[in-house]
Amino acid sequence: MSPDLEPLIHLPFAAIGAASLVCFVAGFLWFSPFAFFPLWWRAMGKGDQKPGEGGPGMGVLFGSTLIGIVVQATVLERTLAAIGARGPLQGLAWGLALGI
Repeated sequence: MSPDLEPLIHLPFAAIGAASLVCFVAGFLWFSPFAFFPLWWRAMGKGDQKPGEGGPGMGVLFGSTLIGIVVQATVLERTLAAIGARGPLQGLAWGLALGI
C-alpha cells in the first residue's frame, strides 16, 4: 500500500458523515422560513423573488453545500488528528479555537 494513501484509509467516515449531517440539518433549520430565511432573503436584496429563480437550481445549491460541508469536516478531522486532540472535550475545545 502506498504511504500517500495511508491517511485516507484511517479516516473515520462515520464521524465525518455524522458531522456533515448535523451541519447540514442545522443550516436547514437556521435558514428555514420559520427562522432567519426571510430576513436573510431581504438583506440579500431579493425582495419578492422566489428562491431558486434566476440562479442555479436548488439541487446544485444543496449539492455544492453538502460537498463543502464534507470537505470542511474532513479538514477539521485531519487537523485535530495532526494536533493530537483525543476525546470529545479536546475535540470540542480545539474545534472552538479553530473556529474563532
